[in-house]
Amino acid sequence: MTRTELVADGQTAVLVAVQRRLLGERMLAWLDQADEQVTSRRHPDTPAGRLAAAIAGAELRMLEAFTCRRLTALAAGECGPPAGGDHPFLVFATQLRLQPQLDGGVPRLPGQPPLRPAGACLRLQSARGEPVPWPDVVLRFDAPAGVLAGSEATTGPDGCATVPFAALPADDLRIVVRVASEPLVGELAADFPDVTCELRLRTVTTRSARVAVHIFEHVLGRPTREAVTGETTVAALRRLGYANSALLDPGLAALLAPAKSGAVEEAIDALRSRAAGAADILVLGEIHSDFLSRAIGRTLWHEATLAVRVVDLWAGKALGELELANRAQGLGDEEAARNAMAETGRQLAERLHQLLGKVNLSARLP
Repeated sequence: MTRTELVADGQTAVLVAVQRRLLGERMLAWLDQADEQVTSRRHPDTPAGRLAAAIAGAELRMLEAFTCRRLTALAAGECGPPAGGDHPFLVFATQLRLQPQLDGGVPRLPGQPPLRPAGACLRLQSARGEPVPWPDVVLRFDAPAGVLAGSEATTGPDGCATVPFAALPADDLRIVVRVASEPLVGELAADFPDVTCELRLRTVTTRSARVAVHIFEHVLGRPTREAVTGETTVAALRRLGYANSALLDPGLAALLAPAKSGAVEEAIDALRSRAAGAADILVLGEIHSDFLSRAIGRTLWHEATLAVRVVDLWAGKALGELELANRAQGLGDEEAARNAMAETGRQLAERLHQLLGKVNLSARLP
């Protein structure tokens, strides 16, 4: 039923009356059509594409809520919550990873400014389960007034954003970094979950430093898969009080492969750019264990020779170079080599202890 009336200023008003049942059916059909359009639309498996899909799902939720309110008013009844499980933004946020740029905290030397800026990295887990960097996203850095040179930064191609320090911070400084939702989703920001991470400082001393050991080991001229010297060195360093000593992570150790061909500086530079706080001091060396002489029966003597470079990875400067040689015997080449290399590792730990005890890391800043 329709009715037309003349109103003020010569305008015409048309009143359309529709049965409540028919209007409700039309509204539900309209909502089904909108749902079909959203679910059938394909988005690329990229951070931007996944966000577009989440926004479309969130907008559909708003339509569902609006329709629910209107149907409730028309039918004087109740309408259930939107179907489809969790809110699209909540599902999307569970796939995000906002993490400190540097493992374990922003490094600083005692009483010195931080060695690197405050930084965080944003990545989205792809459909294949791989973390994908998300560039061009605004991150907000919440820190005490005056500590940082700014409060916002935009992620680069690697998904990371940094803000320099403007003042000497307290040792117990805590910085909360969060994804700025308004630039991402506009008026829907109120529904976007809070995606955050926390940054702290990590004081680096020779005792607390993360000492990463990587030694290329050879027996009778052939590389060995075992890390006898490296493992022995790490164990001895820990007994001497260097609790954060460890073999270099295999993924990072692969970056040092060019050092075997003489490109030592290039290999160390590659490691510095990728270590992300996993190591403060690098112990990089090469050891060869070779037959020396025969003792009695199957008992053989081997001599192990080791050359090592010790590097401050933050300053990019050598702390020293060490050379060691050690002899040991065993039943056959394998046991003799193992004994010689293990003893060399123990001696290396003692020499490193002497070297690091004389080092002033603060004086080696670039």
